[in-house]
Order: sequence, then structure tokens, then C-alpha cells
Amino acid sequence: MRGKKDIPMPQRPFTVLRITVEDKDGNPVFLKLMHLIIFGERRDVITVKDAYEACRRRFDPEHFFRFRKTRLLMDSYQTSVTEHEENRWESQDRLMRSFLRHQG
Repeated sequence: MRGKKDIPMPQRPFTVLRITVEDKDGNPVFLKLMHLIIFGERRDVITVKDAYEACRRRFDPEHFFRFRKTRLLMDSYQTSVTEHEENRWESQDRLMRSFLRHQG
């Protein structure tokens, strides 16, 4: 891995994990491989299972918020008709509540 002038990577310890998840029959659950990098002096304290679970907890919400920004225009929607904007925000609120309810 390359670093920067003031942060050379050979001086920064890290661990690379290659995560594979299989179902009961031994078939891969995800099509793409998952690679995680753990940085820091205390990286040996973090187990592979802890790293994977932390990544999975963040995965769905991050993709949901990205979808909201890119597909639903949540970061830039504007209209001159107040009623249209209120309707849009109400539908976004219902969508968000549904997402959070299914997250458990």
C-alpha cells in the first residue's frame, strides 16, 4: 500500500482480512469478496468476527442513505410549490420509518 509523504505506509501497522460467508450448504452468500483493513497498534484485540459484524451493521444503512441521495434526490430536491415538497418529505419519512423498522 502506498502512503503519503508525511505518512509512509510501512510505518503504519495494519491487518487485511478477506471475509467469506457461506450458507449451510457451503455456498457463498455474497457474490463479491469482502476485504476489511484494520489499522492501529491494538488491531490484534479485534477479532475477525467483531470486524465482520461491525461492517455488516454499517453496510445496509450506508447503502440506504446513498440510495436516498442519488435516486430520491434527498440532498437537493427543491420546488416552488410548498404542497409538493411537504408530500415528498412525508413519503420520505414513511420510507425511512419502514427501513428502520426492518433493521430491528
